Amino acid sequence: MRQTAKDIGMINFVVDNDELTRETHKLASRLASGPTHVYGNTKALFYRSLESEFESQLQAEAEYFADCASRADFKEGVTAFIEKREPNFTGQ
Repeated sequence: MRQTAKDIGMINFVVDNDELTRETHKLASRLASGPTHVYGNTKALFYRSLESEFESQLQAEAEYFADCASRADFKEGVTAFIEKREPNFTGQ
């Protein structure tokens, strides 16, 4: 059943019970070193979408994108992509 859930896109990956703690810490570390401000904006947009009209949601997404695009992590992400290297996000 777990493989079926992965195959249809319900989950991203499956780990054995004895690997769960290690893999959880690995994922948490990866997320913590990512563009955390962007993650926060994305989460806020998801929650907002539950109660927003379509046009209002599009406007909010444009505003949040502009906010993210003005930050150092955006520039770092684009630069790292162009330079084909891993980004070094700071949460700024």
